[in-house]
Amino acid sequence: MHDRYLPVAPLRPFERRGLLEVVGTWNGVALTLVAARFASDRTSLREWRFTRGVLRRASERALFFADGVSPELARIGVADLGFVSRMDPPCAVYRRDESSRALSQ
Repeated sequence: MHDRYLPVAPLRPFERRGLLEVVGTWNGVALTLVAARFASDRTSLREWRFTRGVLRRASERALFFADGVSPELARIGVADLGFVSRMDPPCAVYRRDESSRALSQ
C-alpha cells in the first residue's frame, strides 16, 4: 500500500491532499486500487497529471475512485489509459480490465 500526497500548489504548502494506492491480488489476479480527492481550483490539473502517472503504472485490472472531478478534469478523463467510468463526476469510479481495454480501443 502506498499513501502519497498529491503535488502541492506553490504558496499553499499546508493544503495537502492525499492519494491512496493499494496493489495486491484478488483470486490470483493482480489488482490495483487508487483513490484521490482533487482540489476545486486550477491546482487540480497538476494533481490530475500526477494521478494519471500512477494509473499508467497500475496493473491491468484496476479501480480508480475519484472525488472532486471538475468538468475540465472529466473532459481530460482516463479513457486513453483503458479506464471506463462507472459513475459520473464529481464522485467518479473508473475501472480497467480486459473488457474495458477492448472498449477503449
